[in-house]
Amino acid sequence: MNSSEHDTVFQQAESRGLGARMVRGGAWVLALRIAQRALSFIRLLVLVHWLAPNDFGLMGAAMLAYSMLNSLTGVGLQSAMIQRKEIDRSLLDIAWTFQIVRGAILALVLFACAPLAARLVNATEITAIIRVLALTFVIQACTSSAIVYLRKELAFDKHFFYQFGETVAEFSVTLTTAFLLRSVWALVLGRLVSCAVACVLSYVIVPYRPRINFAWRQAEGIWNFGLWVLGSAILIFLLTQSDQLAVAGLLGTTMLGYYRIAFRVSNAPTTEFSQILSHVTFPAFSKLQESTSQFRQAYLRVFRLTAFAVFPLSSMILVLAAEFTTLFLGNAWTPAIPLIQCLAVYGLMESLGATTRSVFMASGRLGTMVKLQVLQVMVLALSLVPLTVCCGALGAAFAMTASTTLFSIILLTKAWGLLGISIFHGLREMVTPLLSACLSTGAVLCLPLGTLEEGYVGFFTRAIVAGLLYLGASYAFDRILHTESWRLIAEVWGSLVKKSIS
Repeated sequence: MNSSEHDTVFQQAESRGLGARMVRGGAWVLALRIAQRALSFIRLLVLVHWLAPNDFGLMGAAMLAYSMLNSLTGVGLQSAMIQRKEIDRSLLDIAWTFQIVRGAILALVLFACAPLAARLVNATEITAIIRVLALTFVIQACTSSAIVYLRKELAFDKHFFYQFGETVAEFSVTLTTAFLLRSVWALVLGRLVSCAVACVLSYVIVPYRPRINFAWRQAEGIWNFGLWVLGSAILIFLLTQSDQLAVAGLLGTTMLGYYRIAFRVSNAPTTEFSQILSHVTFPAFSKLQESTSQFRQAYLRVFRLTAFAVFPLSSMILVLAAEFTTLFLGNAWTPAIPLIQCLAVYGLMESLGATTRSVFMASGRLGTMVKLQVLQVMVLALSLVPLTVCCGALGAAFAMTASTTLFSIILLTKAWGLLGISIFHGLREMVTPLLSACLSTGAVLCLPLGTLEEGYVGFFTRAIVAGLLYLGASYAFDRILHTESWRLIAEVWGSLVKKSIS
């Protein structure tokens, strides 16, 4: 065997090993997300009966101020270290020192600006909430910088226990204090305790003790990449939070409460799935950035899985939104129904577009993505306020959905071009899930299922029927069109079963 053949064999073996690690990592992230979403869903179902819509709006408005300051000052150190092939102790120490300094400064700034933020949304009650939330900047800054190793090396089994501990802490504290206080402060205390638990766990799970190191010039490469991440983070904040800013400023905190709950219900199943994949694919794609063919194959598998999952989820949310709201949230939340239906389309397009961000980040071409995001922000800015004034919260939801749909399409075509994927090939990957989702949800609407017992039994029966019809239709279309979706599902399932047995 000559040297070139040896290199080829080695690369193929390495790719298979990385693929197996991606599947195993994805399984752990999936387990984490399922556990987190299950606890979050239970918490939501309880809290909507103990707290008023205005309480969710007050917390949402306070978190907008927190998130804005965090997004405007984050330099993407974790993403930069994941993208870098190797990191040493000095970089970890520099990153930890920087986040300590940044956290202290941001806490002071947020504390001082709390009254201004309260005046902007005409809700003086959030001044105290924001000032307490400022403590989370200090707590999060103390978190070990070495926790980045869990994602960089795809050690998502340990990452599971790290984030699940944080989730359990927030779940238990929020529900306990909500039962006792019946006020927005239950949400605030839950947030504080969860951050403190995450900080402690970061030192327990990763046995590394960072030290103060102000030699920031040694990390010049990290800063350069991180600045692009910062630019992207600012734009993502504007793209994902500007609708809530418009609703809070123009319609008040009560309507913001409806909007936030509608957003969570409509987007949780779809965007959570895409976040699971992007959580794994960014570090994995970074290891394949020098091999375009392997990069392309890995991306297509991820995109195929995403499309297979999000099309049926979005369509069922759209069809069952009214029934879900009445059964699980209560009649007090019926104003959220049209918002849920509109934002279900947003969740679908956001999930499809999210598969491309890891491509641009892993290949170091953040400039292209940032430029497109700037254009999207401009389009959204021109439509958001007029539509919100004219149509209320539904106008804000429509502006978000329309702009996200347009630019997800642009991002997809750009990513496909970067990887050498034709538009026809990319669209072909969506044919089977699209047709199957339309067929299954259409059948649920048209078949005589209305005679079923109303209530929880009827709701779950319709959801199960739609799911089974989707699986059957997708299997048939996959065999007819040779899209290989089910072959990929079988490979992933086989890898998971093999891992569980071993």
